[in-house]
Amino acid sequence: MQVGTGPVKPLLVFVLLIALLLAAVWAFAREPDYSATSAPVEPKPAIVVMEPTPGSLAKQGAVVVFRAENITMSPIFGREALEKRPRLGHLHVTVDDLAWHWVHTTDEPIQIRGFAPGKHKLLLELADPTHRVIDAQAVEFTVLPEESAPHR
Repeated sequence: MQVGTGPVKPLLVFVLLIALLLAAVWAFAREPDYSATSAPVEPKPAIVVMEPTPGSLAKQGAVVVFRAENITMSPIFGREALEKRPRLGHLHVTVDDLAWHWVHTTDEPIQIRGFAPGKHKLLLELADPTHRVIDAQAVEFTVLPEESAPHR
């Protein structure tokens, strides 16, 4: 009897082809390993908030200066904007733990008027273009009554 004759040869070829096909599929289906060649990890975005300026507190208002680090403030939203570089973001601004907030999309100071005299809290949440909060910082301040405000 000769080896490779009869039904054994086509079966062997078929098994080898299936094995090669499975090996190729497995090689291409794996996640690529970019650990050695990937770009450096970008630093995490952060928000730094300064105390409101005293002059604004005396006038039933608040001017809050902040700095967004490792992100550019922008009015561009949506999943596509996540891929933009430099990274884009905005602030969610909440006053006194109210149930609603507004969106602040520039790096200009936040100016709010009409506070009643007394203690107040401002929460600034740094968010990505899909509104996912990345970082947050709260600042508390006291608005002076009109009669105790220093005159200019």
